Amino acid sequence: MNENFSRTLQVFLTEFSKEFNIFVEQNRDEIIELFHELNGFEGKHQSIWRKAARMGWFPSFLISYDFAKYVDNGQEQFDAYMLAETAPHTDDIRKYLVSSFAARADILNTAFDLHDQKNFIAAIPLFLSQADGICEEVLGNYLYTDAKNRKVKLKEITDKNPEAKIFLELLVYETQFCRDIDSSSRPIQKSKAPNRHGILHGSKLHLDYGTEVNSIKSISYLSFLADILTDRDLIL
Repeated sequence: MNENFSRTLQVFLTEFSKEFNIFVEQNRDEIIELFHELNGFEGKHQSIWRKAARMGWFPSFLISYDFAKYVDNGQEQFDAYMLAETAPHTDDIRKYLVSSFAARADILNTAFDLHDQKNFIAAIPLFLSQADGICEEVLGNYLYTDAKNRKVKLKEITDKNPEAKIFLELLVYETQFCRDIDSSSRPIQKSKAPNRHGILHGSKLHLDYGTEVNSIKSISYLSFLADILTDRDLIL
């Protein structure tokens, strides 16, 4: 190494070290607080995402993290916020899903066409069925059944990649989407999200599912699944 360059580099590193130490000393409290925040990062996100999932909404690459501010505002306000955030991006979600799961392109495009035509009664069952199929295609276990085997599979993944747990945990977390028909039939439950079993089995308790917000929630669920199940660094 050139001697002059070596001396210059050493001077630079010495000065940088001094300045860095001064910065740390001047901002000690803020840095400690940041470390505490980061230490609780996983727990906070799991709590927020669980609350959102209970109300029928899931994080995705298109949704601002600001959604966390609205989770505690109640079902109606959170629905309004997430509907406004998600609805403008349905075309982008469609493109991502079709490119990621080309064999399902015809079904996915049909589902999104029906949604755009406001035929939510027909669109929602297709969205829910494809969420089920995509989960089985990638993990080998269906989304709304196979809970025990899916937990085993996800544990295998998270044992190898502990960082994946915060994302994959929602695949075994019970929500309105996957509850049994009877426990999901009360009005307060149906306001949270569409219920796959009630809809696809044609239950008389779930004949009122065909709303825009339920269709957008089904898209939100599908988008979330595509995000995590196509992330090879996360699940493989």
